[in-house]
Amino acid sequence: MNDTAQEGSAAGRLLELTVTDLALIDRLRLEFDAGFNVITGETGAGKSLLIDALGLALGARADTTLVRHGAETARVEALFGSRHMTDSYERFYYDLLP
Repeated sequence: MNDTAQEGSAAGRLLELTVTDLALIDRLRLEFDAGFNVITGETGAGKSLLIDALGLALGARADTTLVRHGAETARVEALFGSRHMTDSYERFYYDLLP
């Protein structure tokens, strides 16, 4: 599941969220700028699904029904910049099998 999730992790700012074959999302890659980022959209657009995806990457329990219909697996990746080192990154991921 998480390749670098440890107590006392130095993960800092979320840089990127990649979601593949999760619920209604085929493939999505979001890059976040420094500062304040806002996710908006109509009801049912998938905003909560993005928050759920981030939770999965950080170790939340998953429901296997979230794997997109017709897909073998779903994958969520979250890339964080390190709080302590300028050019250091931590990648958290979750592979969900039906």
